[in-house]
Amino acid sequence: MAMAVLSVWKEDIPKDYFSVFVFDENENLLLANFDRTDTDTEVILKVFGNDMLFENAQIYTTKTPSKEFVEASKIKEVEKIVYIPTERIDFPVTGIQLIPFVFTFGKIIDILSQYKPCII
Repeated sequence: MAMAVLSVWKEDIPKDYFSVFVFDENENLLLANFDRTDTDTEVILKVFGNDMLFENAQIYTTKTPSKEFVEASKIKEVEKIVYIPTERIDFPVTGIQLIPFVFTFGKIIDILSQYKPCII
């Protein structure tokens, strides 16, 4: 589901705000929207200030995460961050998966339509 959401978002990335979508291993969801002018501290507090369990969670965002956000994610033991690239990452990343999302919704449909289930 998160991939479909990112695909739709990628089709028309808003210039004035961005979104963060968190999906944990218990299938709990968190969606937060931010102004592009919000500080890293505001974003971190809003996302990680919840009672949600972040261990092994996946974060999807429509903006390249900042170094501070990545470090906060590592502290909370997030498994991976999938993001729509809006700028280059110019800091070393270890201990967490950072995955740029470069597919469009049409590309995902093409990939899924090529899947041929095996009938036994």
